[in-house]
Amino acid sequence: MNGLRYKISKFIKPDRFIYNVKPFIYNDNIGNLDFTIKDKQVILDNVYINENYRRNKYGSFFLEKMENYVKKNYQSKSIRLLSYYQPVFESHVLSFFKKNGYVVTYKNAKIFENGQCYEDIYYIDKKI
Repeated sequence: MNGLRYKISKFIKPDRFIYNVKPFIYNDNIGNLDFTIKDKQVILDNVYINENYRRNKYGSFFLEKMENYVKKNYQSKSIRLLSYYQPVFESHVLSFFKKNGYVVTYKNAKIFENGQCYEDIYYIDKKI
């Protein structure tokens, strides 16, 4: 992938490490990836690739780089993406994570009396 690079910001808290990764193609920022590490547990907070760059494997490329990094540097064995907002898991987003080896391990919906869902919680995990 020509011209591909990334900028990493690491924030150290007393009980965890927080990372923000910004992928670039040449000088264009093409997205964002945020994750937190606490006690070898990796929580993936956000993976976003700008729409113009989707379907070109950039999201998968940076996701794999992050997985290899936490496995090597923190001896992490799994990654969890936690979401509490239903539209995050539109079919194309969920299929992206499934394509990259993630599985839905938990889903809980809170339902109002009128039948509307106000909160969905998903755990999407991957063993690395």
